[in-house]
Amino acid sequence: MSVVIPVGCALLLLAFFYFTTRPILSRRPRPVAHAAAHAYLELQHQKELVYAAIKELELDLAVGKIADDDYAEQRRLLEGDAVDLLHKLESGQGGDLDAIESQINRDLSRLDEDGTDAETCGCCGARRLVDHRFCPQCGTEFSA
Repeated sequence: MSVVIPVGCALLLLAFFYFTTRPILSRRPRPVAHAAAHAYLELQHQKELVYAAIKELELDLAVGKIADDDYAEQRRLLEGDAVDLLHKLESGQGGDLDAIESQINRDLSRLDEDGTDAETCGCCGARRLVDHRFCPQCGTEFSA
């Protein structure tokens, strides 16, 4: 009886380590981070920060924390920053949007290839993942 408890604890500990390290050590390919995507997301983040600053400035004016002249000057500067960021985003200076989209599609297709089998849904033609019992597109049950 004195051996059962330590053996049980050891088995639980091994199971814990197995299930916590398995996702970390799996050989499934991860999508590659791309500089163009990071640049685009950074511009989006900067745009949101400028929008937040404008909202905060308006709140400061509403509660009387800032004078009208100071508000007008700060608002003009922030609007200029926002317009510059929007032009950069629209012109694709944050990265080539087509290249970003095509890379996302390649990454998704590579991930799909890793977890799919050759079967497709008989109703809608959607690809079937190995662990799916029902079609993710139309809900038809797959035959076993």
